[in-house]
Amino acid sequence: MTKFAIVSPNEKIENGILPYLTIPLIKICTQKCVYCGDGAEMTLSDKRQFSADDILQWHSTARSLGLTKFRITGGEPLIHTRFRHIVETIAGDAEMVLVNTNGTLMEKFPERWQGLPDNVRFVVNCHGATEETYDVVSGTTGYYETARRGIDLLNAEGKLHRLNAVYNRHNAHEMRDIIDYCRTLGVNMKVQDVVSVPWAFNEWDSVYVDSTPFEDWLGENASAIRDHVYAKSFGTPSKIFTIDGVEVTLKSVRNGAQYDLNGVCKSCPFFPCHEGVYDVFAFADNSLWACNWTKLAQIAEGDRHAKLRYMIDLFQRAEYSPAVREMSTMAEVGVEASADQKLVTIDRI
Repeated sequence: MTKFAIVSPNEKIENGILPYLTIPLIKICTQKCVYCGDGAEMTLSDKRQFSADDILQWHSTARSLGLTKFRITGGEPLIHTRFRHIVETIAGDAEMVLVNTNGTLMEKFPERWQGLPDNVRFVVNCHGATEETYDVVSGTTGYYETARRGIDLLNAEGKLHRLNAVYNRHNAHEMRDIIDYCRTLGVNMKVQDVVSVPWAFNEWDSVYVDSTPFEDWLGENASAIRDHVYAKSFGTPSKIFTIDGVEVTLKSVRNGAQYDLNGVCKSCPFFPCHEGVYDVFAFADNSLWACNWTKLAQIAEGDRHAKLRYMIDLFQRAEYSPAVREMSTMAEVGVEASADQKLVTIDRI
């Protein structure tokens, strides 16, 4: 087992180490990735879309409790018609706002993202180094070049933070090529395993492939290896490998996670899972979630301040456990997959 520098609950509490607040804006997406749930990080939401007013109230509450980092996701967040207003307002007093996107709408909606404040950066999912692989992983056709042009536009604006890639049996052979692509762009990369979350479009073992050979290659070729700062405290501990100037973060399901061992995780049928608790999720029905796995992790009652305060305490007391769940299907715990995602084409947006 790889050794990680883990931050203990006492250290998190004493030093005021806080999680990100993740806000999925909308459940609709332009793609249907093979590893994804039916609404990506909005899968468990009963609503299709967040209202801007509710989002900004969550932002205000988060700032009052000391949270400074925010992550905007979807679905595809640029589909939300008030995307710019939401992001600009949150960025007004945040340390950082990271937007997760597939990059397919940067050309279509430049007015929604160009000229945003300097503390807003974009993370783009890169499904493959070739169009053939990209199409298989994204579950769509015709978006490869559009996404590449979107990446170029973000990079030209100084808004491209990094590329993300989900390591799976369809694109594992192209990871080194994606690293080379990152080098040409001058940005870094995050690679993560497929996690066996509920409500995915495919059974986990039909998509997952062991990333150990890739991890071994990273270790053998890295000029430097260090611990990921945020992942010392929350979620899955991860290493950052420097490969010819590109910093590659690898998030592996084999490394365990930070779990709320005395609370929501203890009673969860998926424990120990591949994710643990890594971000607080605010959903469109004004509930908060400790993960994207089960409604056991939902806090729906009480005012915003009390709910978020509870979640912060939960994340700070989370402890590291090296255990991961060995499973090939969610059927073991009685979960059925859903195909309820609203997939849209660029022409329909």
